[in-house]
Amino acid sequence: SSLALPVRQSSAYAFQAPADWGNRTSYGKLQQILEADLRERIDLETAIDTYVAFLEELEVSINQLDGVIFFAQKKMTDQTALKFAKRAIEKLKVAKEAGKDAAEKTKEVVSETADGTAESVPTALPTLGFSISPGDTLAPVRGIAKFTSVVTKVATKVASVAFKVAKRALQFSLEQLVEDFADEEEKINDAKEINGLLVQLVALAGREEPLRNAIGLHLQNLELHRQQYITAQAEGFRLLREREAFNKVMAASVQQNRYQDMVFRLARNEAMTKYQSAFNHAARYAWLAARAYDYETSLAPGHPAAPGDLLDAIVKERQLGLWVNGQPQTGQGGLAEILNHLHGNFEVLRGQLGINNPQSELEKISLRSELFRIGPPLADGGAASSDDRWEDALKVRIVEDLTQLPQFVRHCRPFSTPEEGAQPGMVIRFSTEINNGVNLFGKALAAGDHSYSSANYATKIRGFGVWLENYNAAGLATTPRAYMVPVGDDYLRTSSSDQPLTRVWDVVEQRIPTPFTINQSDLRSPDFMPNLDGFDGSFAELRRHGDFRVYHDNGAAQADDSELILDSRLIGRSVWNSEWLLIIPGANLDADPMAGLTRLAETISDIKLHFKTYSHQGQ
Repeated sequence: SSLALPVRQSSAYAFQAPADWGNRTSYGKLQQILEADLRERIDLETAIDTYVAFLEELEVSINQLDGVIFFAQKKMTDQTALKFAKRAIEKLKVAKEAGKDAAEKTKEVVSETADGTAESVPTALPTLGFSISPGDTLAPVRGIAKFTSVVTKVATKVASVAFKVAKRALQFSLEQLVEDFADEEEKINDAKEINGLLVQLVALAGREEPLRNAIGLHLQNLELHRQQYITAQAEGFRLLREREAFNKVMAASVQQNRYQDMVFRLARNEAMTKYQSAFNHAARYAWLAARAYDYETSLAPGHPAAPGDLLDAIVKERQLGLWVNGQPQTGQGGLAEILNHLHGNFEVLRGQLGINNPQSELEKISLRSELFRIGPPLADGGAASSDDRWEDALKVRIVEDLTQLPQFVRHCRPFSTPEEGAQPGMVIRFSTEINNGVNLFGKALAAGDHSYSSANYATKIRGFGVWLENYNAAGLATTPRAYMVPVGDDYLRTSSSDQPLTRVWDVVEQRIPTPFTINQSDLRSPDFMPNLDGFDGSFAELRRHGDFRVYHDNGAAQADDSELILDSRLIGRSVWNSEWLLIIPGANLDADPMAGLTRLAETISDIKLHFKTYSHQGQ
């Protein structure tokens, strides 16, 4: 690649840059040499003009002598001496023509050398990191060739020889004329005039050589300037080649440094991204711990130990803080100090709120009488109407396909594959509450109903179970199973306020990634991103509910507690919830799920919920 210069030739000696380039602050060596060359060419042209003027003066003298001789020949009978003079004049004319040709040839060659000087200045210069274009590499060579022609083409030698011959002929003619005309007085006057003209021509011929030598001196000076120009030009191209080599080395070094910087930044950014992602996980753990602290203590929002401000601080925090043997410490801020404050407060509050001394209860709650308000069978035969109502209440809650129920898909682990088709089941929805004057299902408190204390700020589940009365009479499988899922909001009362204020909790049972990873293969993978992948999963995944064993009897008045085994899946959840789902799949009752559910609804006399709970009194 080359840089084309938009220059124009201002004269026979140099190029001129466009006006918009501005003025140079300093001139280079080539410009100075060209200026000296221009001065020398001006001096040479002056010397040539002087030499030409001398030749014109010589021509005038020759013509004058030629005329005198012409008239003298008419008077004289002896023409010998005049013939010699005539021949001398002819030789002098030849010398004059030779000198004139030499002068004109010198002017022509000087003009050609000026063009060569201009042509030897390249119109395309190498840019940084690139070489001269091939089309311009011969320009200096052409210039050198035309400079050399100054020495080879100037024919001053011819003029020099011609003038020397003419001068000797004039001297000989002068001597011969004096000798021939010495004895003839009538010829003396003519001889004097011719003699004077010959003397003048001899004098003029003697001036020719210094004038010609002056031209040669200027030509030699031009040769010296040419050599200086070629030397400076070669030095310039050498500097350009050195600059080109330096630029290539510098470009390679810069490129290497850029690649090293890019690799360093990528590695650093990846390490920082992984650290930031891991720190975000730690902040999530701390935030979940603060929310769990808030849920367990249920302090009033304005209480000094309430974690509301700490939740904001966790979101804003950007450092881990001080940890000693895996335990958070105070003194250096960060997540460690926040968790240390939570731990210190909880150790004090667990005794004050009764968390370390809970009140336990075991209640057997009837859905027939307490939820649906359907009475038991009567001995006088009035049982038919109540049994029909109970049967209808169960049958209306049978769905054709549980897999089409959004709550089941979101909160329950599936017990079948899509290839097995639709899975019918019984879905009983209900809500619970803990308030004065109502039972657990919010009905007006009546005989045989169950309720929990509203003085305690929290009543939570330790274990639960389901008992089916008169199940064996249906002729179904011995091991029925069910799901018990809280899909609404948990309700707690504040533990520190004077009045029992209610707090609502949207509990999402998230699947929390494990803190320690034994298999490090994924962590070492270049594609592993903790913020996206998690250590063993995502924070957005839910911890779904599995089914549990349902127990039953032959219609005895009381359930066999020794046989009933409670499930602990709902441990820690509040008994007070805005919506529960009791789901009994038909697949665990009979080979024909729908037939099994129908016989279940027609046979069982009650469904009892067994809640084993623990309560905290509060301050």
